[in-house]
Amino acid sequence: MRYYSKKNIWLMAILWFVLLLPLALGILFLSKVGPGGIWGIIFLAIMVDVPLLLLIYPLYYEITPPILLVRCGLIRMRIPLDSIQQVVPDYTLGSPAGVSFAMSLDRLRVDSSNREWPSFVYIAPKDKVKFMQDLAEQTEGLEFKDGQVIRRQ
Repeated sequence: MRYYSKKNIWLMAILWFVLLLPLALGILFLSKVGPGGIWGIIFLAIMVDVPLLLLIYPLYYEITPPILLVRCGLIRMRIPLDSIQQVVPDYTLGSPAGVSFAMSLDRLRVDSSNREWPSFVYIAPKDKVKFMQDLAEQTEGLEFKDGQVIRRQ
């Protein structure tokens, strides 16, 4: 099942500001330089907007046994379900040891013993409870208890 990412409005506002900044600068450049400055707008849009959009859209998480697929633009992280140790709610700003694939600070921390990836990743499915329930149901050895997913002893 596919779970789309929750998005905080203020985080999206920052993102759109960064995306629209080249356009605003390009219009300002056109007003000063004239019609020949259109290439400046195109250059700024290509250099800023295209790479950013390629790295963040689409953003979703998919439980397809035997893996948890985290899709963030061109990046596809495949986490083996049997390597997941726990999934817990997390509201911190993050840690340099993990990777965040979330557009919200209301997210989940997925701890994994898989050595191909960082020891944990942050994700932010819109329906965190349903995501954790489905993950526990589809993964042998995991159980959903007290608002988190933990590995059975």
